[in-house]
Amino acid sequence: MRYPLAVALITILALVPTGVTAQPNTPMELEVSRVRPKREKHETLRFLKDNKDFIRTRIDLLREKQSAGRAEGGGIDQRFLAYGTMLTAIHAGRDSASRCEDARARRELYASVRDLAGLEDQLDQMERLLAAQRMRLGVIEQDFTGLQGTAWLVVLSGHTASPIEAVMLTMEDGRSHTTTLSQEHRDLLERGGALEIAHARIEPREQVISVRIIGRGWAADIDGYVSLAPERDRLTFVRLDLAGATPEAGAPGVRATTWTHEPMSVLAPGAAGSP
Repeated sequence: MRYPLAVALITILALVPTGVTAQPNTPMELEVSRVRPKREKHETLRFLKDNKDFIRTRIDLLREKQSAGRAEGGGIDQRFLAYGTMLTAIHAGRDSASRCEDARARRELYASVRDLAGLEDQLDQMERLLAAQRMRLGVIEQDFTGLQGTAWLVVLSGHTASPIEAVMLTMEDGRSHTTTLSQEHRDLLERGGALEIAHARIEPREQVISVRIIGRGWAADIDGYVSLAPERDRLTFVRLDLAGATPEAGAPGVRATTWTHEPMSVLAPGAAGSP
């Protein structure tokens, strides 16, 4: 799954929390170690491994078979039926807000003390409309982000004096993903930008990810290891800062941080809150 470079940069900068107060999605420091952490592995699916040859022979005997009958349609998810109603309410709220703004502009021409009470009522109505809009947006976000499952998104930032040609990420199951950095990407990192290098599903369990930096003069056999524990049904962000990495130290010099994307809260209809 790939996004355009500019869109990915704006999305990441918008999601990175900047407040001082601790929040659930506050970035946390991750240790990048030179040695892979030792962790006990539990054998799973022993029956399938011991009988894989037998299972393969049985699968080879499978054949397609036509059957007579009529396909039965399934019910439509009620959430999708509600989208039309929510869209109508959005347009109605927009028209109401426009009428309120026009009425307020006309009253300003005939400024009067008697209009202050009516103006306050109009502002309260606009606040209720904004709260209803936030509630509908929260429902839509919950529907779509909740269906993503467990995933991670890795972002690269920072600049090094020695050029980097590629960054390789390797999962515990042996899957690897290599991102080649062009001169345009390196110029972006030098200007303080960020680059998305991975976005995929990941198992919601504690696991060790290896990071390797590839480039002329960089130690090719020195990996950095990051322990990650993705939260189920959430999008986990990981930022790898290259500013501290050197060709001699390799990937263990990378600074890693992680945080979890928290969906916007769903407010009750008519509830007032800060925008």
